[in-house]
Order: sequence, then C-alpha cells, then structure tokens
Amino acid sequence: MDDPDTMPDGLRRAHHEMDLAVEKCYRSRPFKDAEERLEYLFKLYEQMIAEEKKK
Repeated sequence: MDDPDTMPDGLRRAHHEMDLAVEKCYRSRPFKDAEERLEYLFKLYEQMIAEEKKK
C-alpha cells in the first residue's frame, strides 16, 4: 500500500473520494478510519460466504 504521507495531494484526495463513494454503497455514515472500513467489509464478506455455503 502506498504511504499517504508521500502521495501527491491530488492522488491522496482521489483515494479519499473513492473511499467515501464506496462507504456510501454500504452505509450512510462514514467510517472513522481504514481499519473500521476493512472490519466492516470483511464481516459482510464472511456473511456472504456463510450464506453461499447454506445453498
């Protein structure tokens, strides 16, 4: 993963805007940080896998 502190400002802003767009697909409020975002998305993934195994 690229270090946000060394990214050009435009690229850092683009990453942030992309994160916000993805967040809106999953819930109405933003995540507090990348760790919370990953935990939430992995839980959704685990639920999907569990449902597929039931089929």
